[in-house]
Amino acid sequence: MLRNTYPIWDIDLEYAPDQVWWTAVIRWTLTLDMATAGILHTVRQPDAIALAAALAWQSALVLHHMRSRA
Repeated sequence: MLRNTYPIWDIDLEYAPDQVWWTAVIRWTLTLDMATAGILHTVRQPDAIALAAALAWQSALVLHHMRSRA
């Protein structure tokens, strides 16, 4: 569901010795303007719900950034 909802992100699980992380890496090349706007290259959260919330915020930042550039 997360992959369908947030198609500009590569979403996967990352396994560490004591933790499983839900990670998302943006598929676009991150520019300085995007980073300045608060858009992250990688988002890592401890569960799918937290990742969904973080990606909702990141998606809002991406949309705002795209609209401001147009």
